[in-house]
Order: sequence, then C-alpha cells, then structure tokens
Amino acid sequence: MLQLLTHLLRSPYLNSSRHVSVHGDKLRELMRQIEDAPAEPWTNSGIAKQMNLSIDHMAKLFKQMVGMPPNEYIQSIRLREARKLLRETDCSIEVVGTQSGYSDIHYFSRTFRKHEGISPREYRKLSRML
Repeated sequence: MLQLLTHLLRSPYLNSSRHVSVHGDKLRELMRQIEDAPAEPWTNSGIAKQMNLSIDHMAKLFKQMVGMPPNEYIQSIRLREARKLLRETDCSIEVVGTQSGYSDIHYFSRTFRKHEGISPREYRKLSRML
C-alpha cells in the first residue's frame, strides 16, 4: 500500500495537476475575460504575462485545464461570437468579423468557412430560414 501511495505522489500527472490548481483560478478568470471580450488582441504572450508564467508553461497548463491550446480556445470563442452576431444582428459581414476579433474580412471568411463548412453569408441566410 505504501508503494502505491509513493508511486502516486511521484506521478507526473499528479504533480502537473497541482500546478493547474495553483493557477486555475487565474486561468478561469482569463477565460471569462476572453469570452467577454473576444475582439481583444489575445495572444499567448499576453496571457502568459497576465499569469506571470512563461509562454510554454502557460500553454501547457492551459491545455491541461481546458483540453485545447490557447489559440484554439480563443478561435472557438471568436467563432461562437460570430455565429451569434450573424444570427441576431443585421451588421455587415465585415463588422461581424471585426466585433468577433478578426480585423481582416478575408481571413475571417476563410476561417469561418473552414470551421463551419459554409461562408458567413450562407450561415446567416440558413439561420434565418430556421
């Protein structure tokens, strides 16, 4: 029994989860901020600086806690915001892209199409038909 306990305490998973819990509250607060303001220029270096961690360590902890890298999480939040704006507003596609965090309409359209399978304009049209 003692050997099992010793093995668990030395486990890299257990040690890494200890670090997540130390920074977990701060990371959850940053995630809330990202969700509240997806158009802000969120970067790995900016997030790491706010958490007072190196970029690599922050990215590792972020992935452990959230299940995806920070950039992927930010993109998912931005795309969710874009879908909401396309459904609920009459703003132009360019304005929707900008309010979602994409300053380049072409990049926004390509990214949206890649993840949704249809263009923002087609998404808006389909969502209004339902």
